[in-house]
Formats: sequence, C-alpha cells, structure tokens
Amino acid sequence: MYFQQCWESAVADWQTSPNKVGSAADIDPDEGLQMVEEAIRLHLDQVEACINARGGPGLESWRRGTREHWPAPDGFPRSWDKPHPAAGNGTISWAEAWEVARPWFVDPDAKSFTQTSAHPGEWFQGEYDLVYRWRGSPIIVDLKASIGRGDRSGGYLDQLRMYGWLWWETHERNERVDALEIWYLGTGTVKDVSIASEEEMGTMNTDLKTLYELIHARDPNISECPPEPSPLMLFNDGGVPSDPPIHSDVRARCTHCEYRGICEGSNHEISLPLESRIERFGHSWPITSVADIVTRTSIVGEVVGLQGPNLLQDGTVNLEFTLQDGYDRARVRPSRNSSPKEVTRAICEGARVRVDKGIPSVWRGQLQIDLDDRSSVSIASEDDVAPVVEVETRASIVGRVWSIDAFPNGVDVHRWSITIMDQTGSAASVAFRKFIPVSAAAIARGDDIAILNGEVGEWAGRPQVRIGPGTRVVILRHTDDTPDF
Repeated sequence: MYFQQCWESAVADWQTSPNKVGSAADIDPDEGLQMVEEAIRLHLDQVEACINARGGPGLESWRRGTREHWPAPDGFPRSWDKPHPAAGNGTISWAEAWEVARPWFVDPDAKSFTQTSAHPGEWFQGEYDLVYRWRGSPIIVDLKASIGRGDRSGGYLDQLRMYGWLWWETHERNERVDALEIWYLGTGTVKDVSIASEEEMGTMNTDLKTLYELIHARDPNISECPPEPSPLMLFNDGGVPSDPPIHSDVRARCTHCEYRGICEGSNHEISLPLESRIERFGHSWPITSVADIVTRTSIVGEVVGLQGPNLLQDGTVNLEFTLQDGYDRARVRPSRNSSPKEVTRAICEGARVRVDKGIPSVWRGQLQIDLDDRSSVSIASEDDVAPVVEVETRASIVGRVWSIDAFPNGVDVHRWSITIMDQTGSAASVAFRKFIPVSAAAIARGDDIAILNGEVGEWAGRPQVRIGPGTRVVILRHTDDTPDF
C-alpha cells in the first residue's frame, strides 16, 4: 500500500533527526491515514466546485493545451502545448474537472525548501503547500496535520496573510490572491483567512524588511529583545478561537518554551555547566567560559606583500598583506562574508599599521586575521603595541548541547554542527569531513560535553569553536530522553 510506504519512509526520516524527541510509538498510522483521506476529500470539494462552475474561466484555454507558466505537476513536461488526453467538448466531465482543478503543489520527493517563492529583494521566502488557480485567481492553501487546538493556530493566520503578500510581491504587485485557506486534516475542516488590503501589504513589506535588517544586517542589542512573551492564544478544534481566546496567565507561554531556562523573564531554573578546569587524557585542561571566548583581536606591525587596496562597489575595501611584528607574522585578508570599510589611505608597503577587530584563525600553521565590515586598519602610533604572539587561537570549553544543527548524511551534508551553552552564554561548534569526531554519533541534545583545544572563530556574530587538527570532543554526561531545557 502506497500510504504504508510513505509512512515508513517518513518515520525512517524522522528517526535520523538528531533533534528528535519522543518515540515513533507515540504516533498512530491510522490517524495519519485518516488525515490523508480528509485531504483527498477536501480536494474533491474543489473538483466538485469546478464542475459546478462549468470549469471556470480557463476551461476552453486548457482544452486547447494552454498551460500556466508554472503548471501544476501532472506528469507532462513543463513546456507542453498539446491538448490533454482528457480534454473534451461541451459540458465539463469529471476527468476534465480533476485535471483543471489540479493545484500546484510542492513535489513530495524534492528536498525541503527547494521550491520556495522568493521576494524580489531576496530577503524573504515562503513555500506554498497548494495553489488552486482554476477560478482565474489563485487560492493558497496550507495543510496542517493537526486538529488546530494549539497556540500555533494564531501564528497560522499571520503565515497565510504573509503568503498572500508574497504572491502579490512576486507578481509585480499586479495580482492578488482570491482566498487564503487552512485545511486542518485532523478535523477535515477549512478555515478561511482574511486577505490583507494593498495598504496593509505595503505596511507588511516595510515591517518585515525592518525585521530582516534588524536580525541579519546587524547584531541586535539584548535591550531590543525584552523577555516579554506574547499572550498564549487558545483554540478549539478546527482553529476556532476559544472563549476566552487568551490564557489568563500572561507567562503561560514560558511553560513549554525551550529558552525558559536562560530567559530573564522566566522563573524556570536549569543547571548549566560552568567549569574552570577538567582532567582528561592524563592532562589538566583549563576551561574558558563561553562569555570569555575572544573572537576578535588587535595586532600591530609592518605591512609586507601588500595586494590592493581596491575600493569595491559596496564601499568596502579589498586588500591582503602580511603583518610583520619582529619575528612573528600574520596573514591579513578579507573574510568570506565581507570586507572592511575603514582602511587608512596611507597604507603602503612597510607602513606600520594597527588592525582592530580582526577574526583570528590558523591556516596551514600560520596565524590568519580575517577582516569584515566590523574590522579596521589604521596607521599605528609610535608607542602602539599589540603583539602578534599574544593572539589566542585555541580554547577549551565545556557546555550542554542545546541543538544539533547539522549532521553528515553522506549525500549533501558533510559537517557536524552544534550549539553549546554554559551558564555564561552560547557558542557554535562545527567540524568538517575528516575532523568530525567519532563521538558525534553518540552525542544528543542535552548532553554535557567538552571540546578541548578547539579553534576559536566567529560565525554570524556568535562565538564559534571549530573542531580541527588536535581537537578532542569528550562526552561528560548523557541526558535522558527528555532533557530539562
């Protein structure tokens, strides 16, 4: 049975997730099959509506072989102008209605989020579940494998309204959706979502762009992230608001929040590690707390082997050189993500300069300083000293695995990446290919681990401890199946 094959495949895929919680025994395949049957029934309602509407405004065009620019998956090539085998004449048949009403949908065999629609500005994307177009104007449908009781039902309304806005933005603001619907497969019911006006969508565009810039274009200050949770919304089956619609406890959302143990607005306490030294492999390892990891450094020395500087279109400067400090040296170059903006015009071969807020690392045994838009290069004063030899590129940390962000699958993921926390903060850790530790397969969320002699770095504004040559990863304590976050 096809459903059974899909079910087993989905369970197997879930079991490979390093962040899974619970057991496969917690889910009922009969309940899953019932949801599939409800989805088919709701689709048949669309087919019947197409019959009653005599095929809609595009019937005759479809009969001639005309297809959408992005046609619904129907087994034919995307470019195909011949009439469909089911095409007929006169009153529309059930076979024709099935094909005319066929929605665009995400290919179930495609990788996650590979069929998204992206904002023209490339700062927002979304992936529609179903798009019905037989009425002449699109209907966007979002499928929910639930009965709709949870607080998420409130967020679904915003999600669908954003889908309507995204369609408008990706169609040159000339085409609006005709309807937005949530299909709750646990109840087999449809919930209509109001469509934003053009004025509201314009405001939405501004607000979302501002939020994107706040999160991605610069690091938000903690003062801009107050620990004030939004009210917990209550819903009945089918996403129908309860009476009352909001939980009486203003902190009700904190009860199940994964960040309640580290949030200042929560009274929930967890015991995170905070070590200063551990004994392993017959050696005493000094431990650096996450908050004390130094990801940026300053150095002073003479410029040798200068390449550039060249002013780029975005206002940043491309340059490379070796900074010589006595017998010590460091290679200075732009980072992978950006280049510096503040570079002295007086830089030249032999000039004595100061590099500030560079990101240190080691490449083939030599100290390397990466420069991004937070870094600067200036002329050093006579008494300015920042020795290259004092730059720290290694650290050992102990913390709890908060999440496993990437796990190698032998196909397209070739790294192991985690987020680790101690009492002072969080840091990322990553290992590539041959440096992925053997212990990675045994590490789960909630485990306490030590990363010894890791390479200090920075990623997306966060401290990072990379696992490379000479680094060891040790499991200090295994968690149970329900870690207390």
